[in-house]
Amino acid sequence: MRLRKGLVALSIFTIMFIAAWQADSFNDRMIQMYNLDEEHENMGILEAPQQIQQLEPFRPREYIKIR
Repeated sequence: MRLRKGLVALSIFTIMFIAAWQADSFNDRMIQMYNLDEEHENMGILEAPQQIQQLEPFRPREYIKIR
């Protein structure tokens, strides 16, 4: 019984691993085929405004004691 469970678990893991490998290679082919990587080369960095608003400091938490 343990051997059968182990083989089933191993086969499920192997099938999922192979499917993930195939999906990754498919995605790589599509990215290369349609040149989808180029749009990320021209992206700039969005900078925060120079003036930052002051926020009020955190207040301590209030705990309820149940007796």
